[in-house]
Amino acid sequence: MRIIDNWQYRYIEKCLYTYPEIKDSKLDTEMRMIKAIESALEFFKDTPHVLMMEKFYFEADEHRKRLTNAGHYRWVYKEILHTEESNGYVIRREIIYRIAMHCYALGLFQIKRKNT
Repeated sequence: MRIIDNWQYRYIEKCLYTYPEIKDSKLDTEMRMIKAIESALEFFKDTPHVLMMEKFYFEADEHRKRLTNAGHYRWVYKEILHTEESNGYVIRREIIYRIAMHCYALGLFQIKRKNT
């Protein structure tokens, strides 16, 4: 059983990677996503999650020129977070799920009911 669909997971990650560019957007959807991301930043304040968001997602383009995606991820969880690889995946998933909850609350995502 999945909490969110694959497309939602990918969309949230795409928005995290492009957050520095969309931060000043005036498009309604992007403004709500920014609000969801910023709510997650506030929720995770003073935790490793904020470092993961900043170093892995927001600054990804700066590091991709010299590191592969996997290398960039390894650098973040080893050098920045000082944790195990599996813990890094848990942190990333918690970030995505927290943002997804805000997306539902802000009306970006909707729960579809199955016909019974």
